[in-house]
Amino acid sequence: TNTGNVLAWGENSSGQLGDGSQRQSAYPVYVRNPQQAAIGGIVSIAAIDNRSWAITADGHLLGWGGGVVAVPLEEETDETEVTNADPRSAEYYAQPVTDDEGSPITGVRKLAPGSSHILALTFDSRVIGWGSNSNGQLGDGTNSSASGTTTVTLANGQPLGNITEIAVGDSHSMALRGDGYVFTWGAGENGELGDGTNVDSYYAVNTRDRNNYPFSLY
Repeated sequence: TNTGNVLAWGENSSGQLGDGSQRQSAYPVYVRNPQQAAIGGIVSIAAIDNRSWAITADGHLLGWGGGVVAVPLEEETDETEVTNADPRSAEYYAQPVTDDEGSPITGVRKLAPGSSHILALTFDSRVIGWGSNSNGQLGDGTNSSASGTTTVTLANGQPLGNITEIAVGDSHSMALRGDGYVFTWGAGENGELGDGTNVDSYYAVNTRDRNNYPFSLY
């Protein structure tokens, strides 16, 4: 809302409405913190499946619903859903999302959640991610699962920077740089990376036009 609160409605079996219950709602209810106060100061929201997130004006990431409060640990599978045996599997109130060391994830200004992985755009215009990496969709130069968050890099190992927009597919990712160039990484079997190949990329690559030149929107 224009006052920075968040409203949610619909299915709520995993606490994805964030009102402290598992009751579905046919009308909007306020998302609340564990003290049952309506969360405020929110500038961006995102949701997919039974998971929901909000970003505060100072860049803190909050999450509620199915297994969103902590990023996957190395010993867990690449699945972003956490099993019901894990106490994190259902969070009925909005709480800080933490990394693998238990530290809150901060400095975030935009989130792009997918079915297998999540990307976040930081205040300093880098891209970080967590979740499945089986096709290199986290863009860290590997296809191995990561402990906590990981940073998207170019082929030379430098972080992908000056990013203004991010998006995710099932197993691939995209980013728009400030100069209009589009970068992709992850699964490329069906040409979804737009780089003229049908192979996966574990780091960010330029999309290309029919003349094989890097493609820019400008």
